[in-house]
Amino acid sequence: MGSQVGNELGLANAAGASLTVSLGDTAQGVVTLPDGTELPFTAAPTTEEILYRAETMAEGGDAGIVAGWIKLGDRVQGSLSLATTSGTTLSAAPDLVINNPLITGLFPTPLTPTTLGSPAPNNVTFFWAAMGDSYAAGEGNPEVPISNPDDRNNFSGLRWGNDASHFVSNSGATQADDSFTCHRSDKAPAVKTQARLRETFPSIGFKLGFVACSGATTNDLLDGGYTGPGTKTESLRGNARVAQPAQLDRVKNFVTQNGGRLDLLYMSIGGNDFGFAKIVEDCYFPADARELGCMPDQAAALPATLTRMRQGLARVDEAIERKFGTALPVFHSRYPHPLDNGTTRNPPVCLGDDYKIRGETGPAAADDFIKNNVSDVEASFLYGLLDELNGVVEEVGLIRSGGQLDYATITRPAASNAVGEA
Repeated sequence: MGSQVGNELGLANAAGASLTVSLGDTAQGVVTLPDGTELPFTAAPTTEEILYRAETMAEGGDAGIVAGWIKLGDRVQGSLSLATTSGTTLSAAPDLVINNPLITGLFPTPLTPTTLGSPAPNNVTFFWAAMGDSYAAGEGNPEVPISNPDDRNNFSGLRWGNDASHFVSNSGATQADDSFTCHRSDKAPAVKTQARLRETFPSIGFKLGFVACSGATTNDLLDGGYTGPGTKTESLRGNARVAQPAQLDRVKNFVTQNGGRLDLLYMSIGGNDFGFAKIVEDCYFPADARELGCMPDQAAALPATLTRMRQGLARVDEAIERKFGTALPVFHSRYPHPLDNGTTRNPPVCLGDDYKIRGETGPAAADDFIKNNVSDVEASFLYGLLDELNGVVEEVGLIRSGGQLDYATITRPAASNAVGEA
């Protein structure tokens, strides 16, 4: 509580602390602590950016946010007030990191003599998009799985994603058509991260544009026409298989629909250019009686494979820069090791009795065939290919302002960006 008479200002709190200050060419006053200790001070006016203030409404207009910071050299302290219909809470403000979009969304204004009369407008919604292949789309983790997991030819009960909040329109196709075509799941990494961000930062709005498609290559980020993985018609459950626009164009449409703002782009891409699934298939089927199995042939083809992947990722990088500028943070998830058995074996690759997929044993049964078909050398070679794949992504420089992420993990957005080319 406080009072003001002319240039004299007094403030006090319930604990017994008080502040009295006289304002003029300089500010002079006394801070009195609850124990009676008096701390006199004098403050001269300055044009330096020391005091910052932000005021906005959260998405939906149901909560007011006021934040303030004092920045002296490397020392920064701040507080944030969140006012809702149920009351006001006061907490420490997030760190004043100007290139953090969770802060720039508040547009903190330095309070100097030239800015006091014209506070900056603010927007507290964080816009981001997710694109890429099966790891980004959520392949293998539908919203609702098939009713009978033992009958792999019966797709009864299957449902992919139906959360309309992150659906980006596709030439009149329904969301069901689109999600069944691409196996785009509401349990995909980006969608789960979206929910976690909303939970962690309740005073900030988050808007996700989700366009990933299972089986996509770098070409499908750049060019339209892809119709999803080659699955059985029955798996569509009556929905249409629809052609996909270029994913980057679709992200651009999402940005345009939301006022030209994009704060972060997440993706998983390159694995299908690399052909990892086909390499694994070649090494597992048919059985190869040679001592080194598939390794010599695949190792000989690897340089050309890596070159093709580099070229595709470089084209994506150039397109991102052209459409969204160079300041946009781009996060790419690492591809996990699907052959990792979780042991301390070096490398911890699946071998022999590790394969007990469905308990199908005996000659020509799945478990027995895989268990006896892959040599230690082949398995170790396949395991190392993931390091080659992930290394190319880093080498091309596709990742900006945040580094590469472990699969399904988005940790710290890094910068805010107003997009460039139309």
